[in-house]
Amino acid sequence: MRKNILSSTMVKQENDVAAYVRKVFLGYLKIFTRYKDKVRAGQGVEPLHHVRVTTRKLRNALWVFKEIFPEEKLAHWKRNFRNVAKVTSSARDLDIQIAFLRGWKNQLHKKEYRPVIEELQRRLISRRKGMQPQIARVLDRMAD
Repeated sequence: MRKNILSSTMVKQENDVAAYVRKVFLGYLKIFTRYKDKVRAGQGVEPLHHVRVTTRKLRNALWVFKEIFPEEKLAHWKRNFRNVAKVTSSARDLDIQIAFLRGWKNQLHKKEYRPVIEELQRRLISRRKGMQPQIARVLDRMAD
């Protein structure tokens, strides 16, 4: 059975490791929390990027230090962070495509292609906006 990370019955060396892991994990959670509400509200691409990077770090920390976390918490966190990674990756892909088209459109020498690029851009923006309720639901589940 795995020891609880907050357990006071661990030996001194395990306490040092657990304290370090707790500090690192809580630091990542603080960053995640700082940007989560901005992502939930659809406030730009930078908060989404920070949530994605921090989610990846949290998932790696859970994998590397899996023996330290209680099993029920580990399964819950892994599932929730996997869901966050999945939905935010799709949103980030669309954000990148939209930004690429915006830049490409501005560099076009043949102006007759602009309406096609603008239509594609509108469709991608619409799809991205349509993802926002799903992103909000997934991030809301993180509070559970």
